[in-house]
Amino acid sequence: MLFGGGLIAVLGSEHIGYGGAGPLGCITAAFVSCYFWTKQGWEIKDVSEHLLQQVAQLILVVVVVVVVVVVVVVVVVVVVVVVVFVFVVVVVVVTGNESVMYNFGNLMH
Repeated sequence: MLFGGGLIAVLGSEHIGYGGAGPLGCITAAFVSCYFWTKQGWEIKDVSEHLLQQVAQLILVVVVVVVVVVVVVVVVVVVVVVVVFVFVVVVVVVTGNESVMYNFGNLMH
């Protein structure tokens, strides 16, 4: 009932040209409903602390995942650069042709 009334308030207020009245009506309806539900004996649980802990844990997990991904990417890039460098050095040593190093440098640019 609360959802339906809120939907009608939002869409109806936009239809008649008062776009801000619908959201304000939804907020007002929620507070009035909460007030009368508590007067009827319904217990309102404070979940804000539990929700805050869950959000903090989620943020920590996201930060850890981002750091791990960045570290893995950096390690992979470093390994690729080292492998390519070693390959070029081996080719220069085996062939004795230093122009390979020059040609490889041109390929990188």
